[in-house]
Amino acid sequence: MFSFGSSVLQDFGGVMARLPRERFEVTFIYVNEQGNPPEDAPYLMQREAEGDTVFLIECHGKGPNEWIPAARKRIGRLELDMLLYLDMTMSGMVQQLGMSRLARVQANTHGHPMTSGIDRSVMDYFISWGAAELPSAQDHYTEALALLPADRPHQYWEPNIIRSADGSGFTSLKDNIPWSHLTRADFDVPAHGHWYVCMQKPFKRHPQFDEMLAAVLRDDPLGRLLLHAVELPLNGQIMRHRLERLNVDMSRVHFLPVQPHYRLMALYSISDVNLDSYPAGGCTTTREAFQVGSAVVTLPAQYLGSRWSTAYYTIMGMEDLIAHDADDYVRLAVRLGTNESWRRAMQKQILDNSAKLFGREEAVEAWAALLMRLAEKGPSERADEVQSTNRLGPLKID
Repeated sequence: MFSFGSSVLQDFGGVMARLPRERFEVTFIYVNEQGNPPEDAPYLMQREAEGDTVFLIECHGKGPNEWIPAARKRIGRLELDMLLYLDMTMSGMVQQLGMSRLARVQANTHGHPMTSGIDRSVMDYFISWGAAELPSAQDHYTEALALLPADRPHQYWEPNIIRSADGSGFTSLKDNIPWSHLTRADFDVPAHGHWYVCMQKPFKRHPQFDEMLAAVLRDDPLGRLLLHAVELPLNGQIMRHRLERLNVDMSRVHFLPVQPHYRLMALYSISDVNLDSYPAGGCTTTREAFQVGSAVVTLPAQYLGSRWSTAYYTIMGMEDLIAHDADDYVRLAVRLGTNESWRRAMQKQILDNSAKLFGREEAVEAWAALLMRLAEKGPSERADEVQSTNRLGPLKID
């Protein structure tokens, strides 16, 4: 189950399409909160054409006493062995449905990387990735934590960027536009100096991260900071004021609006350093940056939402750009920005290894094994080895 307006199928679509249908009968349940056609309609039409069941839950413009009972009845009639919520906490409507037992086994997962907060008697499991979780991660979830293997990617992703045969340029498959012709002159930023880019959504820019950004500009007098602009003027003023209070030279801070995909990839390509936000970091953005060889500096915190970039680097066999603390983050970023030979070495290593993240059938195999294991195990309160997770740790599926 997932909601309209979510990008969750960009993450989960590859695995869901490839689960072996001789073992899985897959039903896609999508919740219409906004009354608009789903951006994932082509994917869903393809799934339906290939034999999967797809149906819509209409809740737009309806009160909860109207749509929730009807939705419960429709889902209940499916007699599902397992109901998997892909992005529960991104949608208030989906979260309301998640408070009911609608299938024998119910699981939440990391379309939005946080616990549902729903008691385990209703929401049995949280499915996460061993490479991105700490040993103590069970403490972060009300659900019993079930982990996909740490030694392989946890999703089947297809590249959305292609490289020319001679390696001289890239083309975005999202808008089918190449960008090798774009230079720094095509962006409203002075071309000189070292470009440190962070195009994460502004809500990810925590005050702790402000201090790290300020330190980068302090330690690199030639540095320029390129940030995602804030849409609401008042919020933009607040963001600027936060940096000004840290004595940041605002003439070296540049706010860029949302970019078309090919321009965003070009921006990553021509910037010197890609800064992962903290403590909420990048996921899709990091994978895309890696496809063009953009060097991402990251600092993992304790929760899943901060640990994607670290996990990707682990799969790629790279640890050079994973910081140990805020000071180390600043040191790594400034070294990348100011040391061209080291930066080029890191970029080449990323380009050479980023393919390890894409098109991995073993991710599908891991999901299939995990889902079968949880379905056979049943609700978590009846699974002794999962019920005692505080003693035994999270369930791992090898």
